[in-house]
Parts: sequence; C-alpha cells; structure tokens
Amino acid sequence: MRRSLPWVPPILIVLILVAGCARQPASVDELVDAFFTADSEQNRSAAIRALTISDAPADQVADRLRAGWAQFDGVEPGWSVQDVMTIDDVARPVHCFVPETYDPSIPHPLVVYLHGGVERPEPRTEMAVERALWEPVLERIGAIGILPSSDIHATWWSRAGHRFVLEAVDFAKRQCNVDEDRVFLTGFSDGGSGAFWMALHDPTPWAGFVSLLGDPTVATNGPYLCYPGNLINRPIRAVAAIDDPLYPARIVEQYVDTMREIGVEIAWTTYPGGHDLAFFDDEAPALVEFLEKTSRDPTPTRVVWETSDARVGRCDWVRINRIAAVGNDCDCPDLNLPDARRQALLGIFVDPAPEGGVVVLSVLEGTTAENAGLRAGDRILAIDEIPIDAADVIGRVMEGHGPGDDVSVEVLRDGASARLVGTIPQVSPAYPRGKTAAFIEAIAEGNRIDVRVRNVERYTLYLSSQQFDLDLPIEVVTNGQTTYHDTVVPNVAAMLARAATDADRSRIYEGTLSIEVFPDGAGAL
Repeated sequence: MRRSLPWVPPILIVLILVAGCARQPASVDELVDAFFTADSEQNRSAAIRALTISDAPADQVADRLRAGWAQFDGVEPGWSVQDVMTIDDVARPVHCFVPETYDPSIPHPLVVYLHGGVERPEPRTEMAVERALWEPVLERIGAIGILPSSDIHATWWSRAGHRFVLEAVDFAKRQCNVDEDRVFLTGFSDGGSGAFWMALHDPTPWAGFVSLLGDPTVATNGPYLCYPGNLINRPIRAVAAIDDPLYPARIVEQYVDTMREIGVEIAWTTYPGGHDLAFFDDEAPALVEFLEKTSRDPTPTRVVWETSDARVGRCDWVRINRIAAVGNDCDCPDLNLPDARRQALLGIFVDPAPEGGVVVLSVLEGTTAENAGLRAGDRILAIDEIPIDAADVIGRVMEGHGPGDDVSVEVLRDGASARLVGTIPQVSPAYPRGKTAAFIEAIAEGNRIDVRVRNVERYTLYLSSQQFDLDLPIEVVTNGQTTYHDTVVPNVAAMLARAATDADRSRIYEGTLSIEVFPDGAGAL
C-alpha cells in the first residue's frame, strides 16, 4: 500500500507554498499534488487555500484534478485487512482485494460487497466464504474488491453505515487506481437491502447496484423516507430465491414489477433454494456480464431526485438545499411500491426453535402477525392447522391468502398453547409518508437546463466544462420561468471543496449555481 505522508501543520503548508512563490512560483501540478497528498482535513483545507490564493487558472486546476493522483505503485496483489474509521469514531475492518492483473497506471473497477446479518453486536471478524466466492469474479474482470465488516451500530441503512461504506471507498481510491465510473455496490441479505438503500438515497458515487436476496423495503428502517423514483438514476440487478423464508421471490418480484412500471432499469433473476449463497456460482456469469457492461455516465443529461431530508438531497450534478412549500410546484405524482410483504407474509422474523419448528424473533408493524398479537419468543406450532416445522412452510401456507382473510396461528407461549387470529391488511404503500417531500427533475440540452420542482425553496447545480460550455451563458428555466441567464464564473475554491468531498476524477465542477425558487414565478428573469 502507498505510504501515508507525515502530518504537517496547515499554516506551515500555506507558509511554505507562499514562501516558495516568493522565490519561484509553485506550479499548478505542485499545488494540486499538495491537495492530493494532504492526509487530514486541516491539511486539505490548507492546500485548497494555497491553490486559491495562487490565482492558478481554473481550467488548469480542473484538468489536473481530472488527471488525478498517479502514484499508486507498491500495492501488492491478494487480500489484506485494513481498519477504517467512520463518524461514530469506531474503526471497523475492511477486507481488501487487489487482482493479480492490477496495473497502477490504469484505472480498475471497484466492487463493494456488503455482508448479511449486519445487526450483530460486533463487526464480523472473518469473511472466508465471501472472499472465496468473490475472488474469481474480481480476477475475471480485473476489479479491486472491498468487503466492509459492520454491526448494529452502523447498519447499511443508517447514517453511520452509509458513511462507513463511503469511507471504505475513499480508502480504496487513495491506495489504488480506481475507475470512478465503474464503482459498484452489491451485497447479500442485509447487504442486498443495503444496496437498495444506497440506490434510494445516494447513487452519485456508484455505476450500478446488485442486490442478492435483499429487499428494497428494508430501507424503511433507516433515518430517511424512501422515494422509489430515485432508483431511475442507476441500473440495478436483483436476485431472489424461490423458497427464501425472509425475502421470497414472489414478494420481491411485486416490487420489481412496480419499479419497471415507473422506469427503473432493473434486471431480475430467481433461483431455487432458500436464504443462503448456494446460488452464487450459477449467478456468477450474469454478475460478471453486468459488471463488465455497466459504467456510469458522469454527466447525465437528466437527473430526477426526491427527498424529505436535505442531508440526502444530492444526485449527480443536482442538489436540493432547502425544502419548503413555496407555492410554485410542478405536477408530479407520488411514486411508491405496494406493501407486498405486509399483505402476503405473516410479518415476522424467525429462527429455528431448539424443540423443533420456529420461534418468533420480531414482529413487523402493521402486519397480520401484529394484529393477531404475536410476540417475540412465541414458538409457532401451526398456521390454519397446518404444522410449522420450518420457516419456509410459513410462506407456502400464506400463499393462498389475500387482503381481508383471517389467519389462525397456534403458538406456545410461556409453556401454554394459545390460538391467535389476525386479519391480512388491505393494500397499502410500502414506504411511509408524512413529511414535506421535495422533488426536482433537471434536463440539460446544450447550455439550457430545464428544471421542474415541487416543495423546493433552493437548489444547486454543479456545472462541469465536460457537460456545458462555460464560456457562454447558462440558461436555467424553473417550472417554466427563466431563473438564470448569464455566464458562470469558475470558482477554484468551490471546485476544490467539491473535489475533496467527492474524491472523483470524473466529477470536477468548475462552476456552481444556487437557484432560489420564488412563489408562482416571482423573481424570475
């Protein structure tokens, strides 16, 4: 791995660079190298300040940022384990793989795999099974692989887990030459659900997502409301197992069908078997094909985004900054998924019981199990008088039921048997609502950007010379009214600040536009 550089006080960096300029002006390359090699936020901020006060031309800085840091030698092929710190101040292990074909002079794909069972009290200490499965795939496509190991304090759908995954990606980018337009997120079980969560809330760093036996509605466990229209921005591959007792194919397929109806690009495959990785070897050829053929467009002409929390208000070159009902809204529908799980499943998570059958671990809200009165710790003996000796039997029994039907469940509770009856709920949306949701759609054609918004008070557009001619005026039309028509002056400090956050050579933005949305077009040009 490339050695980290010694820490240098930020004021000293500035003084050195300024003093050097007095004798012999530092070149753009030297100044940007100081930016790339800064090993702390303080040093990075100091490097940004030094570049800004140097009056280095914005186009030269942008070109150098796009060229990136080229010194990625000294990386050994094979597996290693590194500790990565995240926002909860916990260092968690990340299993890193470098293929035998790794060439530091060229960018390589990066595949991030999220494990299942993330709600454990401590991070997993080994990944032997996953490493053995993924190594041939990674070698086949010449990809770098990272397998973060997390726990209940940083689940894949939490803020800490979200940040941990991004920190792991940033770590890989600092060590290896990564192709930023071929960075993929995949995972099994909780990890597959985590891939859906990331696609719903932060697709910007990713080229595509692969969910292996995951469920998109697990995202409701996270801190943000979910809007499935966001899935339009990236291609997805989803795999389910027919007899999976947790996320059976017949349930996930209903979500997939709705996703396709709203325009999501999603490839769907089912395999026989239960909730395990037995399908992986059969899936590997299609997985390789998806990873080889998929790449991210760093300058998409259309961006669609919806959120009720500005902390996850960005997608690609568009960001929602402030959410408010300003009275100037486009007409756009509220997209949602059917709550297939609560309608077709009993609504419980279970484990095998030592005495046989299954024992309830937890009960989902608003489900048949909840209104029947099932509790954690109940041992299920029968459903509709059909004995339950394994988890997958529950799904088969429930297949013949629909909304409004009563279901009888015989349980053993505190040593005594009890008969409970619950009613299957009527059709309802999978993702809850209740907060003001902001929507934005931006379509770029030449130097004109047509924007539709709902409940957006302020938004930002990040402008790249790779997408727009920044020597000419940019026209922004918001809900039919011209809200900007002028040239955009490149801003080196803003460009570097965004580059430091994104760590993405394909996304260098020389210009930034902040647009205020006024009621009913007031304030338009």
